Amino acid sequence: MSKENRNLNKTINTNINYLQNPSFYIEDENNINKGAKSQIDIQNLERFEFKIILIGEAGVGKTSIMNKFISNEFKNSYQPTLGVEFKCKEFYIDNSICAKLKIWDTCGQEKFRAITRQYFKNSNGVFLVVDLTNKDTIQKSNIWLKDITDNISEDCIIFMIGNKMDVKTRDMSISEEAEQFANDKKLDYYEVSAKTGAGLINTFEKLIKKLVNNIREERKRNEGNIKVMNRNLNIEDYNKDRGKIEQKPSQMTCC
Repeated sequence: MSKENRNLNKTINTNINYLQNPSFYIEDENNINKGAKSQIDIQNLERFEFKIILIGEAGVGKTSIMNKFISNEFKNSYQPTLGVEFKCKEFYIDNSICAKLKIWDTCGQEKFRAITRQYFKNSNGVFLVVDLTNKDTIQKSNIWLKDITDNISEDCIIFMIGNKMDVKTRDMSISEEAEQFANDKKLDYYEVSAKTGAGLINTFEKLIKKLVNNIREERKRNEGNIKVMNRNLNIEDYNKDRGKIEQKPSQMTCC
């Protein structure tokens, strides 16, 4: 077995262990936003947990985005991801929300695509990453978009992310093309720099707020419902059907 395949098997086994024992992989205190944490009442936070995946061509900077966001680290050297990698982070918003993020970094190489697809399921959010110095990564986004839409639920939110906005010599027309692609596909579009960190916090925050708002709206829609035989029914309608709401007697006149 080649070294590459051994590393891939190790990655897959690690992720299988995570799925079976997720509590083992919860991050330590060093990866928590301590500044935000110290300013809020931890006991009264509204807590959420989201799975977010990064997809896109090899070399667009998915791993760098994850590492910069999680631990503020950036490496100039490029080392392709084999299979998938993941990291966790607690993120605080508006002194009222604590979102535990499970961020999955997927391999962009074609030969590993069949393996990485299985990790798309149960995702809450997706970052489709393109390289703002490489127009080809935008043109190939259609393939990635089809992969993800074939394997996620309808309520999953997809953002398109243009990385490497810090490169001053880049062709600005690539940004315009990326934004146009996102508009055509009805995706939110943001530009970031995994090197400087510009735009990263803001982009993650916008995604989390959208996810939280969707959950809150779903809760409101279900407030007046009860589940009967796996169907959500409005309580008032259900009671009417059961004859539990007294109907006003019709007025009777004496002959």
